[in-house]
Amino acid sequence: MNKILHIPFAGESLITAELNGIVYVAMRPIVEGIGIDWASQLSKLRNTEEKFNCRDIPTVGKDGKVRQMLFLPLKKLNGWLFSINPEKVRADLKDKIIQYQDECFIVLYEYWHK
Repeated sequence: MNKILHIPFAGESLITAELNGIVYVAMRPIVEGIGIDWASQLSKLRNTEEKFNCRDIPTVGKDGKVRQMLFLPLKKLNGWLFSINPEKVRADLKDKIIQYQDECFIVLYEYWHK
C-alpha cells in the first residue's frame, strides 16, 4: 500500500507517496502551482522517463475517485526544475522560476560544503 501525504509548501499542498522506501512527489500540482503548462511538462516527463524515473501511482482525488497520477522521485525534483528554461516561460513566471532554481543551487552547494 502506498503511503500518501499532503505537505503544505508555499501556500500549496504537495502530494507525496512513499513506495518501496522511495519518496515520490506528484508532478501536476507542482507544475500547475508554478504556473507552467501541464501538458508540455507531462510530455517532457513521459519522453524522458529513463532520466527522471517517473511512475504512475494510484491516488484518491478530492472527489473520492482513484486516479493514476504521475510522480517523480523527490531526489530528482531539483533536476526537473533545472530543466525549465526561464527564458521560455511567461514573463510573469520568470522571476518565480529563477527564485526556485536559485534556492536549489544554494541547497546543493550547502550539501557539498557543510
